Amino acid sequence: MTRKDGRSIEEFKRDIKESTKDQELILRAWLKTTGQTELRVWDKGSDNSGEYIENDRDVTLDPDYEIERIGLVEIQYAKPMCPEVFHLKEKKLQQCIQRKAKILMVNGWREEIPQFILITVAQAKVIVARCEVTNWAGGGFKKAYRVPVNMFIWENLQK
Repeated sequence: MTRKDGRSIEEFKRDIKESTKDQELILRAWLKTTGQTELRVWDKGSDNSGEYIENDRDVTLDPDYEIERIGLVEIQYAKPMCPEVFHLKEKKLQQCIQRKAKILMVNGWREEIPQFILITVAQAKVIVARCEVTNWAGGGFKKAYRVPVNMFIWENLQK
């Protein structure tokens, strides 16, 4: 299975560009919300420019950013608010655990007041132990953990 899933190449390129832009905006909003705008941030993912990478072998599961005093951070988000469950891709979650990366999960990014959690490695291990793995349609039918929203206490994110 390729990373492109069932989308056309044009759709895939557009989605990559939009997702990369959203991730940067989410990171800035989270730093602002938590009062940490002075922290230095380094790109750590395959490519945070939003440009399409032709060769699948050049794409990694590395976390998106390294943040001063926080460490590696992967950004995941749901555009509409997920009322009951959100999904985290199995391979991405395993990589975050292995690399000791936190996951900044934003629920309802397109909503007026999105919510966020910063999932620690310990919490990621609990997800692995307790949550069901399914073939997630929203993720190209890749294996993903179904994580109950109420498993965490969420905070409001200032846009």
